[in-house]
Amino acid sequence: MSVDQVQKWVLSNDYFTPDFGGSREEQGREVFVPSTKYPHIHIGADYIVFSKSKTNHSYLIETGGIIRQGRIATALMDVADLNMKQLLRYMSSQL
Repeated sequence: MSVDQVQKWVLSNDYFTPDFGGSREEQGREVFVPSTKYPHIHIGADYIVFSKSKTNHSYLIETGGIIRQGRIATALMDVADLNMKQLLRYMSSQL
């Protein structure tokens, strides 16, 4: 699983559009699910981060493609937002 693969999946999936009750926010090449407000998942150019607050961030995929499976599982248990759950479930299914 790569950052590009996850980003393409989010951008091509109707689940993350308002028409289907979903939410995502794009800023240039970066994508935030559900938005830039905390908590959110930040998909950057070469990393994916779960951000609980301004000072609490956990890399799910680090620069260099290092996948943190345990952090993905922990984030899945911690989130309540359905958009973030859907994204984390997808990431888990690709491991």
